[in-house]
Amino acid sequence: MSKHNIRVASATVLVCFFLCVGLIECTTQIPPKHDESCHSAPRVAVIGGGIAGAATIRFLRTLLGDAAQLTLYERRHELGGRIRVIDTPNGGVLETGASVYHLSNRYLIDFVEELGLQQRPDDGLNGERLGIWDGEQFLFETSQYDAVTMLRGLWRYGLSSLTVQDMVSEVLDKFLRVYDLLEEEHFETPQALLRALDLYELTQRSLQSLLTEEGISPLYAAELITGVNRVNYGQDNSLNALVGLVSIIGNTDELASVSGGNPQIVSGLLNRSGASVELERTVHRISLADPTTATASQPPRYRVHSHESSLSAATFYTADTDEPLRVEGNAERVDHFDAVVMAAPVELSRIAFDPPLNRHVDRTQRTYQVTYVTVLEARLKSSYFGLEPDDLPQLIMTTENERIPFSSLMAWYRVSVRQPEETEQHPQEAGQQRTEEPQRGYKVFSRAPLSDQLLAQLFDNISWVHRSAFHAYPVLTPTPSMPTFRLHDGLFYVNALESAFSTMETEAIGARNVASLVTDYLKCTSVCESSD
Repeated sequence: MSKHNIRVASATVLVCFFLCVGLIECTTQIPPKHDESCHSAPRVAVIGGGIAGAATIRFLRTLLGDAAQLTLYERRHELGGRIRVIDTPNGGVLETGASVYHLSNRYLIDFVEELGLQQRPDDGLNGERLGIWDGEQFLFETSQYDAVTMLRGLWRYGLSSLTVQDMVSEVLDKFLRVYDLLEEEHFETPQALLRALDLYELTQRSLQSLLTEEGISPLYAAELITGVNRVNYGQDNSLNALVGLVSIIGNTDELASVSGGNPQIVSGLLNRSGASVELERTVHRISLADPTTATASQPPRYRVHSHESSLSAATFYTADTDEPLRVEGNAERVDHFDAVVMAAPVELSRIAFDPPLNRHVDRTQRTYQVTYVTVLEARLKSSYFGLEPDDLPQLIMTTENERIPFSSLMAWYRVSVRQPEETEQHPQEAGQQRTEEPQRGYKVFSRAPLSDQLLAQLFDNISWVHRSAFHAYPVLTPTPSMPTFRLHDGLFYVNALESAFSTMETEAIGARNVASLVTDYLKCTSVCESSD
């Protein structure tokens, strides 16, 4: 599919778990990279073994030098957080969370290059067709012929895609200033950085209101743009305008992933950092070591209370209660640190924060969107959609309709299926193998679990099913309330940035900013003295 066709039909503006933006109130100049300014080996804990935690460790090592004692806690048995992969029956791996990144994501690109990982371009539709389903019919379908797709798009949507592309380009130009900005300054709140990038106002209005103001076709907004946002964020055009436009950014040749799985970025950064990595270690409480004696020259020291855990990937970020974790017996271990970084959503952590820390931590501030991912090998039933098998699109996006049980449905590989052994009614030459029309592997996103009964309505010849669910991102409607990056002196929060929007690069940018805040905090105390 050509780029011209993409601009008119927006057919490949689909599966972008894309970049990032964020943050925060300017304080001081970024401290320079150094190895000698921290004479007393500062101890920093990072809680969360996803990209936010790994990037924080990487930036802290650069800024604090080799003497710093860095410890990462991860309650699962593996690293990656919301970056997910599963093994597939065809011998490969499939990304089920945080699938791709944009080639303008400077931090992720740098990580991939410095780790020597192999980057593969995302193929997008790879010549296959897209359809937009409203629960009764396909409202728009691409064609195998670019010219036909272009004419269909112009007939149904007019020039709306060109206007939207101009809007997206303006946002991207502003966003890309973030990298140079974070080399010079750091910020206390998401709002301040967004204002520095001239993007904050977009977070205070809905995408739908912006599209209406710009004269975008109602059909284009309700069908293509809603479809894109349901794929990327499981939400509709009530998203804030910034995340809605970011969701659209990118063409198929501008997206990539790591061969063998994106979690290699996380494990690679931690392996190179020399940090102590505590897997299957759940932090259940954070307290001040001696809050009554803290002074400007002697900062509060932190106690991190943890216990052994054995949480699988399926249970990560899916706690169905916000009650603090309780530890029975003598299983608790207490470690002491000069600073602590939360690199996982506080709202989902179930960590108890002792006074006075709890005054600064509102765990109920943000609601997270639960995404259900169903991966299976099967044959999609054309009868469900009222089409002949050859007419079925390979990627199905959906409009906002509560009667539709899924948000998107995508074929991701072909499976050749051998016919049963020949009978007398179906003779075949000895040794010759005959195959049916290939069935496929499918990845289905939904807002609720897909039951076996529902899968049987959608598919036949089901040979393998894998289900997972996780709190993938916050509900990203406009809000003036965002967490701060500094929860308390010495206690920091990378994921505050997710109130703007949530992607892998979002976490890396939040990590860069927080690493600078931590370094500045330690330099301003007796823990990390200036070498001047």
